[in-house]
Amino acid sequence: MKKNHFGMFVAALAMLSACQPKPEEYAAIPVESGTVQFTASLGADTKTHMEYDADSQVYKNLWDQTDRFGVMSFVDNEFVSYATAYLFEGAGTTRATFVSEAKQGDRYVAFYGYGIFNDDYSVSAQIPTRQALITADDVIRESYPQYFYPMYAESNDTNLEFKNLASVLKIEVSGNSYLESINIASNSEDVFMSGYMSVVRGDDGTLRTQMIADSTALNYISYDVKKQLSETEVLNCYVVIPAQTYTGGLTLTFTGSAGTMVKTYSQDLTFERSQIRAIRNVVFSEENPVSWGLVGTITNWENDIVMQKDGDCYSVSGVYLTAEDEFKFRANGLWDLNLGGGSLDAVLPNSTVSLWQDGANLKVAEEGYYSFKLYPYEGYVEVIQDLRVVSCANYDEVAAVEDGTYVRVQGYVFGMYGRGFMLNIGNYYRNTILVYTQTKPIDYTPVLGNALDIVALKVTYSGLPELKEVYAYEVLSAEEKDYGYSTGYDLRDPAFFDTVQIDRYDHVRFVGTLQQNGNYWNVVVDGATRIGSISYPLQDLTPYVGQKVMVLGWFCGLSTSGGNTYMNVMLRKILTPSEDGGTEDIIPGDDIVELPEIPQQ
Repeated sequence: MKKNHFGMFVAALAMLSACQPKPEEYAAIPVESGTVQFTASLGADTKTHMEYDADSQVYKNLWDQTDRFGVMSFVDNEFVSYATAYLFEGAGTTRATFVSEAKQGDRYVAFYGYGIFNDDYSVSAQIPTRQALITADDVIRESYPQYFYPMYAESNDTNLEFKNLASVLKIEVSGNSYLESINIASNSEDVFMSGYMSVVRGDDGTLRTQMIADSTALNYISYDVKKQLSETEVLNCYVVIPAQTYTGGLTLTFTGSAGTMVKTYSQDLTFERSQIRAIRNVVFSEENPVSWGLVGTITNWENDIVMQKDGDCYSVSGVYLTAEDEFKFRANGLWDLNLGGGSLDAVLPNSTVSLWQDGANLKVAEEGYYSFKLYPYEGYVEVIQDLRVVSCANYDEVAAVEDGTYVRVQGYVFGMYGRGFMLNIGNYYRNTILVYTQTKPIDYTPVLGNALDIVALKVTYSGLPELKEVYAYEVLSAEEKDYGYSTGYDLRDPAFFDTVQIDRYDHVRFVGTLQQNGNYWNVVVDGATRIGSISYPLQDLTPYVGQKVMVLGWFCGLSTSGGNTYMNVMLRKILTPSEDGGTEDIIPGDDIVELPEIPQQ
């Protein structure tokens, strides 16, 4: 699946290699210890390491000191043992001696390259998606990566002659630029280039291979070069590929530090086992500028978030990620060149992460806004947390968050005033919270009924949590509607108005005479010591001054001033009585209580 490529073969090889003896230990393996001794030879055009002899101008197939192979023993066609054979002597030659703890048999099946042995004792091989040019002390060895080129041998005695199972594409390239990688892709989606292939011996004794269309099968191979090219000396790049016919040909994408070049070969190409076919005289020039982007669950794995180029660094900031989001980096909006991690472990904030072609999807350990500085050709990314964010699904979760923490909530605009608005988190009762925008205005005019996604700073004021310093917001739905409220506190009893303890932004109603005191609109409740206070109403309340009114709105906390206690309310509605002045005629009307689901983004 293109979202989550990972070099399983390479990882398995690394684990196996970690368990093997060091090269200097091979010669110490005693032949007298009951082990089986094999003589292993190489046929023409066989072996992972094919060293070029400049004097003879041919490739010599030589065993290496670090070589080993797997061997299965059979007696009367019954499997009896499997073991690893290590090189004992003969390094640097085409015929070497290996020793193994395999049991004696009347038939042996051996393979070079780990990952070929199956549980049913059949043989399959894997062509890795990622391959690379081998370098040693900055001297290029024109050879294939060890174990990438699988071989197979079968014999009724301990003399094994190995035959190749794959083919080789040789690419001769020169130029004056730094070449990062070459992507070799089949022009047919049905022709796979990497993954597992089955190995079958025909009735005539010849070997045949066929790619297996499973979850590992991909129609490309990525070949790491990472070398400065020369205009006068050709660099030979050897890519191990399946032996098959490539219907429609191949497309090669050369990627440098600043751009790419594409070469398409549209004719059918057939590669046989143990065969080298060459593409000659390729001069690399960066014809198409490279762009890098971030792609993942936040983009539905489609449109990339484009990164800005600054030298060898590509950067992007303000990317919001939850701990569940997965992402990778890719070039030019394609999967040919994509970078991921070495594991699915979550990335800690403010850390540097090594990247690999077709690596695992990345995740962050903490929700928040992030900046990324990507160095694709050095193979790492700096992950910088711009802002830590905690998602909250309701009022209680917001209240429990430590003050000074940025939280993310989604909800509906339920009320408005001159310094902000009320947001109902989710879609149910007693989850309304104040969003205070006066000290840091935002370019959004609240509209009753709008659904919003908000990231803001959580603080506590008048004993109630509120949100301020809005960092980001998104209008999820622009529907305009007053959902109203028919539940809450009825405070028309003066004694209850004086004693009620409210612990959140609940809906309240009470009756009193409206007064104006400078910038404040106060409501004197007959028989009560507390005074109602309407906070920064949007409408002009002058016509109601001196009248008995019913106030409907959102409780915003208690405050004291001049020895008085004020019940602060964000006004939602103000009503006047009938002509006889009876407060029983002040009714809230037809309040609507149904709340929709918040549109998900």
